[in-house]
Amino acid sequence: MAAVLLPGKPVADAVFVALAPRIDALIDSGHRPGLATVLVGDDPASAGYIRMKQEKAETLGFHAPHIHLAEDASQADLVSAIRSLNDDLAVDGMLVQHPAPAQIDYEAALLEIETQKNGDSFCLLKTELRLTRQNTRYKCWMTASCFCQFRFNTGPFSTRGGGGH
Repeated sequence: MAAVLLPGKPVADAVFVALAPRIDALIDSGHRPGLATVLVGDDPASAGYIRMKQEKAETLGFHAPHIHLAEDASQADLVSAIRSLNDDLAVDGMLVQHPAPAQIDYEAALLEIETQKNGDSFCLLKTELRLTRQNTRYKCWMTASCFCQFRFNTGPFSTRGGGGH
């Protein structure tokens, strides 16, 4: 079987189009969705990724608070930032950017995120980490990404004639 390229941009575009009426309904009902971002350090690629997430959130009408911690921030500093976002009623989800500086236990930080505020498929990841405490973060993200790609390429958004069969 030949490899098939599954393009990501059409998937993202279709998801955002499908979400627009739901986002509008939330805003019309008085709730502006909030997506917070947290960056520890000054990695240029990470800063660019966070900037793209913030811009997309704002384009969609979201509240997009950001916490930028210094390169030498401690684990306690990061946990405090995460907990403040957990407690913020204007924040519905959060992203803690990886990679983090060497002194940060990234997996332990992820465990601090309230399940309902996970912004990057952390529910399954958190369960895995609690059970195994192994470095398994990519399994969950890949699963979510593959599911979106499969749904787009075979489901209701398919440009390949799958039509959800």
